[in-house]
Formats: sequence, structure tokens, C-alpha cells
Amino acid sequence: MTLGVKKVLFFEVRGSSLCRFPLWLSNSLKHIFGDVSFCFLVDGKIENQIKRDICEKLDNAEFSQTSFQSTVSSYRDQIGKIRPQMVVIFAHRLPDMAVLVAAKQLGIPTVYYQHGLYIPFMRRTVGLFFANALKTLRYASYAISIGLNSGPGGISGLLSFIKIFLFGHNIRDAGLPIDKITADTCLVYGDHWVDYHIEQYGYSKNAIKVVGTPDLDGVDLESSRTLDNSSLEDKFCYVAQTLVEDGRLARSVMENFLQNLAGQIKSYDGELLIKLHPRSDRSLYQLLDCDYKFCDEFPAAHIYIGHYSTILIRGLAYSEKFVLINFEGHKIPEYILMLANEVVESDDKSSLNKAIESLRVSSKDIRALIEKRKQISSYFDVSEKTSFDRAAIEIHSLLRCK
Repeated sequence: MTLGVKKVLFFEVRGSSLCRFPLWLSNSLKHIFGDVSFCFLVDGKIENQIKRDICEKLDNAEFSQTSFQSTVSSYRDQIGKIRPQMVVIFAHRLPDMAVLVAAKQLGIPTVYYQHGLYIPFMRRTVGLFFANALKTLRYASYAISIGLNSGPGGISGLLSFIKIFLFGHNIRDAGLPIDKITADTCLVYGDHWVDYHIEQYGYSKNAIKVVGTPDLDGVDLESSRTLDNSSLEDKFCYVAQTLVEDGRLARSVMENFLQNLAGQIKSYDGELLIKLHPRSDRSLYQLLDCDYKFCDEFPAAHIYIGHYSTILIRGLAYSEKFVLINFEGHKIPEYILMLANEVVESDDKSSLNKAIESLRVSSKDIRALIEKRKQISSYFDVSEKTSFDRAAIEIHSLLRCK
């Protein structure tokens, strides 16, 4: 490594996730400062195409993938060989926390960058653990190892994580040593999330920095302007989540809802734009009887339909019209609920049709758009700089102190 160049290690559970937050944040660090090199560590395999995609944008990237040993000591050995000046994670899953414990044992500063929510809205069912037996055993190994390496002991660590991931307890109340399993610095979306991370994860207020959310980059929440003034009357956007893919919703329930939605869109000769999640199962949509298109980027639309994905807020760049779909057992958080013109039960075809029709024929409501943007601004911070640039600045300032 060149003298003066600082190495940052980004950790993700899936190789495919490297091309999102880790790469976007690396790009900002590279373009703003240039004196940073990057290593990407994954709990599993990194496909060669992903390596090529990253190397096209970063000329100083290294890659490392874990062994099958799901332990803190395995990560400690790998991180010790990589020798980064900082470790960055994007969630508080078991592998993330194992990485944090390992990095802290090595005296390496750690940063967490908020990326979605995992507690309390991401509870898993018991059936999911049996259906993914190998992964369950690996994660049990992580839990025991984290417990052994952070203080409570192996069995206590395992029981604590059962409380968190199966019963929805937060990390702060699960009996784990907060200083060992949380990052030194916590980068969040806005002021609301400062309190959230204090309450749910036990972070101290001094450790938290607000950097905004990528979902609102380029959106002026104090304006009534929209980003696309073209005709959007026949375009309806459904924002997908991985409820079925993660084992949190029966496939038949989702397919029934999607078929009802497609039928309504078809009656208008409209186009259904499906904003995919990176892990979306496209086979869920193969029988839809309407004109539809998959979208990797967030599309402009007349009406947005979704559940409780944070990216729904991006719809305020184009429209004030939202229909939220409520699945039993899946509480819609307040910061998404405030977007809704209508909230419809997933199996209520009649109410879904009426909600979409009512919004389809209604005039654009500038006052409602302004009010929703105002409400959202208390949850998500925006500025002239992108959220990744703001995060990069915070990370680089910490590197300078190293």
C-alpha cells in the first residue's frame, strides 16, 4: 500500500450487495479524497463478474471471502492479514457483529452506515430456520462465538440472539455488551434515526452522525417541484420487498395480491413498473396479466404502491399519490404510513381497486405534496451534498485521526 494511503475494509453478507452501498461509498471516497484504497470482505463467495464490475470503477480494490468457519477468530485472522485502517459494516446481522468484535479485538476503528431496518420489522418465523438448516447452523455458530468473545459466554450469546432474531427483542435489551457488538461510529439517515439507534441498538448520541439517505438525493423537500414533468397518467409503480424471499410471507398471499393489482392496471391499459429489490424473485411476477416492466432504478410514476420499504419515500420526487398494502403481522412504520393516501388490506381486491381508481382520476395536489415532504424531512435529512459524499467525509475525517 502506498505511503499515506489508508485502507478501508467494507463487509457484506452477500457478494451481490457489494455493488450497492459499499461501491457507491467507495466511489465517493475515491472522487473526493483519492488517498484511500479498498478491500471488500464477504461472508461467502464473490462472483468474478462482481469483482470485474467493481474494478472497472475502482483501480485499487482487493477482495476477500470468508472460510466456512463462522467464528470471530476466523474474521480476526482475515482482518489481521488485510490490515485495514477502518472497517465499515451496513447492518447488525450476526456476521456483521462478528466482524465488529474481531475488528475491536485488533484495535481497528469501526463504522456502521445505516441501510434499511432489521429490528423490529424483520422478524423471522421458526419455519424459516428449519427451511435453511445449514444457514441456521452457521448463524448459531456465529452467535456462540460472539458470546464467547464479547463476554456473556457461548450459550448466553446464543440465547440472546434467539431473542433478537426470532422474538423481535432489540439488541440493547438482549443482554449483550453494547460496546463490543456495535460500531465506534454510527452514520444515520436523519435526526429521528439518532433516537432510534440509541433506543434499539444502544449507541451513544456522541457516536452518531447524520448523513442523510440516498433515497432522497436530489430531492428538494422544501420545494413543490417534481423531477419529471412528463405525462405519467398510465404509469403505476409497485415497490417490491423481499417478504417472500426472506420467509416472512407465504408466497400464495403475495401472488394473490399481485394478481389483483395486475388486473386493475390492465383495466386501464396502464403499465406496471416493478421496482425490484436486489434480491427479488422475478418468478413471483411471471403470471401477471398486464403490461409490466422490471426496473432496477427508481422510476417516475403517477401512483406508487408498496408495503413499508424505505425507498418508497423516493416517490415524493414525482408524486404525492401512494397506496400502501397491509399484510397481516407486518406493521407499517409511521414514517412510511404518513405517505399513504390509502392503506388497503392485501386480500381486499375491492378496496385496492377503489383506492387506485380514486387516485388515478384525482388532480395533482401540490398542497399534499408539500405537506408530505415536510413530514418526511423530520425523518430523513437532505442537503446539497449526496448522502454518500457526506458519509465519505465523515469516514475520511476519522481516517485522518487514525
